[in-house]
Amino acid sequence: MRIWVTTRFEALHKWPAAPDNVEFLKNSHRHIFHVKLLLNTHHADRELEFITVKRELEQECISEIIEDMETDNQSMSCEMIGVKIKEWAEEKYNRGAEVHVSEDGENGAIV
Repeated sequence: MRIWVTTRFEALHKWPAAPDNVEFLKNSHRHIFHVKLLLNTHHADRELEFITVKRELEQECISEIIEDMETDNQSMSCEMIGVKIKEWAEEKYNRGAEVHVSEDGENGAIV
């Protein structure tokens, strides 16, 4: 079994190494990043409570990611965001995690 929670956050990012056919991605641009975190559970009686997990994700992890993006030259990809969330979740909850991150709910990555 797994539970999942979702959240969204606004941030600017860019891809300095973008190839010529999408060179506009080298410039800072805004997205609403959509995040879905899935966590393994062992029983069906709310082992992890959705609201609590979502609050902790937003307050402890997403806020740090936003700060990193603002101070780290904005070059964090969906994949990098997913890795940070997965590492945080596995350390916090000591169980397997899967993370989906998309730009504006359209294109993204699964970690």
